[in-house]
Amino acid sequence: GTYPFFQYTQANVNLKGFDLELQYKLFKSFSIDSKTSVVRGWNKTIHDYLIFMPADRFDNSVKYEWPAIHSLNHCYISLGNITVLRQTRVPPKSDYVAPPKGYSIANASMGFQLPVKKKILSIDIAVYNLTNVSYRDYLNRYRYYADDLGINAVLRTKLVF
Repeated sequence: GTYPFFQYTQANVNLKGFDLELQYKLFKSFSIDSKTSVVRGWNKTIHDYLIFMPADRFDNSVKYEWPAIHSLNHCYISLGNITVLRQTRVPPKSDYVAPPKGYSIANASMGFQLPVKKKILSIDIAVYNLTNVSYRDYLNRYRYYADDLGINAVLRTKLVF
């Protein structure tokens, strides 16, 4: 298909926003992490909202850590949820399609560190979008054609030397 064409012009705008992160350790090995991101853009030239501003985003997770299991160190397991609201602050008729609906996806990860000779090997596995939610992100230009990634597993290894 045809890829959309955009033409940008300079404007006098006002950008405001904040990122907030709260971490709380409930117990010695159990913690909660909560992140919020809010951005507002106002186009003073046309007296309307600025297009392509990120929607409000909330990222919450819980994490359980063990100091050591046999020869494995810094073991952890984490469960999280990312919620992104629908972007409602968009100038009318400024885009090819209306902003997609909001979405909420669940994620999980686990990992550990392993001493290898005199070095540290970190191994982490993460699974994103555990429930295979079909969604489209407002800032992803492929949203005009296709959904974002479904269930996705990532294996990371890191050797510190």
